[in-house]
Amino acid sequence: MFSSISEVRTSYRVLILAAIIAALFTLLPPLRATLADNLWSLRFVRASQPQSLPAPPPSHPDARRWLAEQAGIQGQVFGAAEQLQELAAEGVPFSERSLGHMLAAQGDLAGALALWEQEGDYNSIETWAKRAEGEGNIEGAYLAYRAGYRVDPLRGANLLSSFLLRQDQPGEAARVLRDMLESSAPDSVRAAWLRQLGSIYEKEENWDAATGMYETLLELPGQRMPAYLALANLAYARDGNLEQAEGYLAQARAAAPNDSQPFYETGQLLTRAQQPQTADVWYREAVLREPTSLRYSLAYAGNARRTDANEISLARYLATASNFPAESNVFYELAEAYRLVDQPAAGLAAMDRALALEPNPPARYRLREAILAEAAGDTERARMAYSATLTLEPTNRTAQQGLERTQP
Repeated sequence: MFSSISEVRTSYRVLILAAIIAALFTLLPPLRATLADNLWSLRFVRASQPQSLPAPPPSHPDARRWLAEQAGIQGQVFGAAEQLQELAAEGVPFSERSLGHMLAAQGDLAGALALWEQEGDYNSIETWAKRAEGEGNIEGAYLAYRAGYRVDPLRGANLLSSFLLRQDQPGEAARVLRDMLESSAPDSVRAAWLRQLGSIYEKEENWDAATGMYETLLELPGQRMPAYLALANLAYARDGNLEQAEGYLAQARAAAPNDSQPFYETGQLLTRAQQPQTADVWYREAVLREPTSLRYSLAYAGNARRTDANEISLARYLATASNFPAESNVFYELAEAYRLVDQPAAGLAAMDRALALEPNPPARYRLREAILAEAAGDTERARMAYSATLTLEPTNRTAQQGLERTQP
């Protein structure tokens, strides 16, 4: 009996081993092909010249496209374009994208856009739209942003409308956004469009239209706080109605009691209303809720300066510098805080820190350095800093007067 059981087990083992061997023989050709493809890919990455490469395996999915792209990079544009056109006709993936990039690089952005739009390649369109705008090709950028909008309206609407606003075409930007609001877009996207439309209408002083956008924003999930903030700023901008604005701010704080932004925005509004003492309370609350916000800390420290509480302002800037030791703007403001309490030498030391942290100091940095150096009695340094200011900003009257004053 035991021998028969042993024989059965042995038979099972033999059968299992045979099945494994059969499976390996079945999988071996595909594994070989995959290995060959990967090895050729590594050789392609490392090869300095395509001539040094062996012929790619027939199974490699991207080899011909890669070789065509490389030929284009090396200046063989016409031949590469023909190869990519052939691959596109064969339906090889990404051939149209590569051909489009080649055309765009050669200056035929319109041809590239036509290809990408036909293929629905939004990412390539967006890349070249931003590149064209960055290079000052405004017409090309406009065509590209328009193409992106047609290919993917949800993603393209914000980019197109923002571009139009940068080109001072708010009316056309508003039309794009209004058209998109008729679509069935997600609430988060609709919220962005409503905020942008409201902002456009505010700048045009179309108060009722702006109010309508922000009131519609109120109805979307999770948008009550930003909608009330927008309505508060609108109420004050419209006719200086501080009471109504404060009412909206109270609703914003109630909608998001743990969020620091409504507290900061309350301080900002009261600053605009020239009520720095009252604003101070709200800036403090914002900092307590979000001590890692540089913007809030600078606003809190700067607000004390508005009430002529210069010693308090200095203490706040010192605390901010301790919390943000790598921020040049903090030390720039700290330098001024020292000057206001008649400590120009300490202010100059703070200014040294600001200059060390700023690779390309703007004119205002060099001007503050000059003023502090002059106040500290270092006339030579002051003269050099005034001169540096004028190099960056030749019409700066304060620097001109300072340079004249510190001449030997």
